[in-house]
Amino acid sequence: MGRSTGQPNVSRTGWPPTVPRCRSALGWSTTELARRAELSEEDVEAIEESSVEPTLELIERLATALEAGARIDPRSSPEFRFEGYAA
Repeated sequence: MGRSTGQPNVSRTGWPPTVPRCRSALGWSTTELARRAELSEEDVEAIEESSVEPTLELIERLATALEAGARIDPRSSPEFRFEGYAA
């Protein structure tokens, strides 16, 4: 996950707490989110620990798994959040 895909990265502001908050609100384990996002459990843990750059491809994958939209707005705080997740 940590390798560069050539896609632009978004700011990490808001990234680390957003994923576990949404996952927890859905009552999912890291294993369940990994399965739905077609990632390894280690990848999900790395995302939640903020050791993965949030590429647009990764955000799209997580948004799809969380049945949510993703909003990136540098004028707001947090700059990044998932919206409309099924919680």
